[in-house]
Amino acid sequence: MTYDIRPSRELLTARSAHRAYRIYETHDHRGATEVTAVVREEWLGQGLPVLVSASTVADLSAELADGPNPGLPRRIATKPYFPTSAKDDEQRPG
Repeated sequence: MTYDIRPSRELLTARSAHRAYRIYETHDHRGATEVTAVVREEWLGQGLPVLVSASTVADLSAELADGPNPGLPRRIATKPYFPTSAKDDEQRPG
């Protein structure tokens, strides 16, 4: 299986259109293409398919476009969104 280091324009377009997914294009030893989309961690639990696979980028994009609207990502528990120490509180305006 091979993976192109420089993605095609079509793949870059699909990645920007479907930001809730990590999209990869691989080729087997015969050169057959498989395109895979894996939902990003912050989008888990939003009703999106976790893994989607297709034979072309266009087919994958169409499949993802027909899916549910992802809305907003959920909060990641390990990411500090708010000050975590008294020092941080002192630096907050307000």
